[in-house]
Amino acid sequence: MDGFEVTVGVLRDAGGSGSSVAGEVAVLPLAQAAGEIVDALPGGTAAAAAAALGAAWRARVVATAEALAEHAAALWVAADAYGAAERAAVTALAGEP
Repeated sequence: MDGFEVTVGVLRDAGGSGSSVAGEVAVLPLAQAAGEIVDALPGGTAAAAAAALGAAWRARVVATAEALAEHAAALWVAADAYGAAERAAVTALAGEP
């Protein structure tokens, strides 16, 4: 193969899937499980560790969802750019202004 090909629709689909996954990840109830430990064992070492774990999970879930959303947006931007370049190339090759 002496070149490459980008299927714009596939990029758009991937962006849509990434956006959907970001929304699902954002609401994962991981921290709730740690909260249940805190509620079940209040005041103990396990409760403190579970609270810290819950906070870490909450932060990681938010960061992961944000990263996925940013990646999805970048895929849409790339699809737009490739689509515009394709249209410009078709126009140029057809000899149109």
